[in-house]
Amino acid sequence: PGAGPVLLDRLAKQTDPPPVRAALADALPRAGGPHAAALVGLFAREPDPDVRAAMIAALRRAAPEPAHAGLRAGLSDADDRV
Repeated sequence: PGAGPVLLDRLAKQTDPPPVRAALADALPRAGGPHAAALVGLFAREPDPDVRAAMIAALRRAAPEPAHAGLRAGLSDADDRV
């Protein structure tokens, strides 16, 4: 139940390799808690397109407002993988 802040912190630090960050983003919805808005905020700072794609996919179960913000960010991403 308290894993959400830990996962967000690890994503924000960007010290893990991209596959690990993508897995962290994927695990975030299962961690519970209000993670979506923070994830949208981290999206713009994430350098790896595969991790950004995982972040957008993680928003599929989010409330409408952050989900829409993430979708807009994903659609405007310069990389086709996102």
